Amino acid sequence: MRLRFSVPLFFFGCVFVHGVFAGPFPPPGMSLPEYWGEEHVWWDGRATFHGEVVRPACTLAMEDAWQIIDMGETPVRDLQNGFSGPERKFSLRLRNCEFNSQGGNLFSDSRIRVTFDGVRGETPDKFNLSGQAKGINLQIADARGNIARAGKVMPAIPLTGNEEALDYTLRIVRNGKKLEAGNYFAVLGFRVDYE
Repeated sequence: MRLRFSVPLFFFGCVFVHGVFAGPFPPPGMSLPEYWGEEHVWWDGRATFHGEVVRPACTLAMEDAWQIIDMGETPVRDLQNGFSGPERKFSLRLRNCEFNSQGGNLFSDSRIRVTFDGVRGETPDKFNLSGQAKGINLQIADARGNIARAGKVMPAIPLTGNEEALDYTLRIVRNGKKLEAGNYFAVLGFRVDYE
């Protein structure tokens, strides 16, 4: 439910119909109420203000806003024998969610959409890794198996309670190039859109 309100506010302006300097306004030592009168010009104006009272969006748990996820060490032979390597779980926890509701019933538009940003890997469903390691990319999947694409909005997730945990899996995947050992890292951003 959205509430709207408007507040009229009146401004008073001054119009002088003199061709000569009329002096300071109001005259020194005189307040506006003393200056107002029938023999003086009345000022008139109007300004209208509009506002909206809305439900606040969910907040992200601060400990989830900046996460460092250690993927550990992976022997090259483990990657040579398959498409993917180690996986790590991580969560984005939302708190203080308020829903579009009436009588406690959730509407179908109470949901969020997450977008991950980073440098695209060899294919749109992978993210590039920096460092000495070669032949690998990073892939992100949500709890329903949807794969993140750099800069693309993931499918909507319905909100079901005041606090939500959005669970994801990071995995190292082959990108088709020759494997080389070494360290790797990536910095990914994410955006949460609340509906």
